[in-house]
Amino acid sequence: MKKSFSILPILRKDKIGVDGKCPINVQVRLNSKVIKLPTKQKIFPEQWDSKTKTCIGKGYGELNVFLKDITLKLEKFCLNKINNNQPLTIDMIKDYYNGVNLNCFYTVFDKMLEIKAEDLKEATIYKYNLLRRYLKEFKKQIDVAEVDLMFIGKFGAFLKKKNDGKHGIANHHKNLDAIINLAIKQKLMVDNPYINKEYKEKSKCIVFLTPEELESFTKIKVKPNSGMKLTKDRFIFASLTGLRHSDVNTLKMKDIDFKTKIIIKEQVKTGNEVKIPLNTRAFLMAKQYGKGKDKDELLFPTVTNQNDNSRLKTLAEAIELNKNLTFHVSRHTFGTMMVNYYNVPITIVKEMMGHTDISITANYANVNTDMMKEAMKNKFKF
Repeated sequence: MKKSFSILPILRKDKIGVDGKCPINVQVRLNSKVIKLPTKQKIFPEQWDSKTKTCIGKGYGELNVFLKDITLKLEKFCLNKINNNQPLTIDMIKDYYNGVNLNCFYTVFDKMLEIKAEDLKEATIYKYNLLRRYLKEFKKQIDVAEVDLMFIGKFGAFLKKKNDGKHGIANHHKNLDAIINLAIKQKLMVDNPYINKEYKEKSKCIVFLTPEELESFTKIKVKPNSGMKLTKDRFIFASLTGLRHSDVNTLKMKDIDFKTKIIIKEQVKTGNEVKIPLNTRAFLMAKQYGKGKDKDELLFPTVTNQNDNSRLKTLAEAIELNKNLTFHVSRHTFGTMMVNYYNVPITIVKEMMGHTDISITANYANVNTDMMKEAMKNKFKF
């Protein structure tokens, strides 16, 4: 439907002040919607010509020029949007009038995040803010029209240098996709370059550590009280509990029942409660890091996913591990060991990992080729 609009100065006689003056607004009508924009100018009612929409009398020449200039700028903005088949809404006109640059993608990003933030958890908002920071590192100024398929490809290549791993990169793309989709719904953007583009890199197999590899990892020598030592311990603890990076970062003393040796925690990502029994090694680590801490204190010092992944790369090199080691591998390691090595029923593993769908947990079944060969050789006899 072709948009029709009108823009004209009006005198708000319904808003007469104690001094007898009325404010001058610029009224914008877009199809059936109307908005009245303040100009911060006031005059007496008898000084306004309702037919010409101008001030009358001496000394109002500059004010009339000012009002005409505003009207022409708004008309030009609207015509430019309509002639180029771009979205045009009352809110967009209001933002333009108030000096908000809606051609700037960061402005759009911030407005969309403000809308989404009402329904997002704090950890998720942090991820959106991290995405924005990465976008700023990638390019300081981004026009809305620049966000196309080529832009997404170049930004993806940039993300690969941030040591966030495939899972982290996919999350950044997913969040950017969500921002763009909401911007389209708000009529601030036209196209989404993510349509028909798979941003989750499909890996041929789940990356995990075998019990032997995890044991070798635990024996890596690092300096006491160092960042490398902290990352190493956090990874081991996550491999023994299945906690995500966000849950390790937010794990508090009160989430651990040291009498029953069980973690009871609400997951950051899903909000679901998980109950995870601690084995001897994980329990001792919890006691070590929790010594002298109050119930509301964090068990582990907080570390960004990027820093953990960067250190894990160094630790992997120390044992010549030929795998792309990221923090999320710890969760894969836990799931794989529970299902394949210790034969824990998949339904129980699902509950411990907080999966909403058992098909997700099933991905950990028989991911080890050697184990499948052994099963075919010794158990599948006909």
